[in-house]
Amino acid sequence: MYTVTYKATYYLLSGSSDTVYTNVIKMEAYGTTYTSDKVSQGNSDASIMGENYSIEISKVDADNTETKLSGAEFVIYNMNGVQLTIITTDNVGKASAKTDTSAGIIFTEHTLYYLQEITPPAGCVLDTTKYYFWFCNNSGNSCTTCDNLEASLPSGSECNQLAATGGIITVKNEKEKGYELSSTGGPGTGCYYFFGLLLIAGAWIILRSRKAWMGRN
Repeated sequence: MYTVTYKATYYLLSGSSDTVYTNVIKMEAYGTTYTSDKVSQGNSDASIMGENYSIEISKVDADNTETKLSGAEFVIYNMNGVQLTIITTDNVGKASAKTDTSAGIIFTEHTLYYLQEITPPAGCVLDTTKYYFWFCNNSGNSCTTCDNLEASLPSGSECNQLAATGGIITVKNEKEKGYELSSTGGPGTGCYYFFGLLLIAGAWIILRSRKAWMGRN
């Protein structure tokens, strides 16, 4: 007989109590799958670990921040690269997420997360920047933990310290550029010059031919 021992962390929102969770163990050995009976455990004595934090994204045009952009999709990850949720900006350029234990979205204080765009708004260039953020209940005051979190990120990173009441991260998008003529005389302009010369030469030949014909008559 084998005994499997494991530890699990169960997050509750602040104020929650007398919650019961159910767990099922499933494992494979020698080509056979074994599933345990459901085990229910009350956790009225469990410590409260989750916080009801929230984050909002404001998506705007880089050239005119008054223009709000809809249809942008973002993934929010924890620092292990585990996807927590996908959110999409609405018709006023807003998208939000909050702690939701039933959906597996867990935000805790002084924990790094990041969001990244996976689908840009129509007509815009994809922004691959990682926007790091964390929550701090001591926002607005000096916080050594927050300083250490920011220092742990790569130099030049987009980092955002959000208050316990939540916060907004503004993300700008560049428009897609249309086809531009090359100023170096490459294929972009060369073809136009060539066909332009052909049209001029053709018109000159037709004009000369017409004058010659009229002269003979």
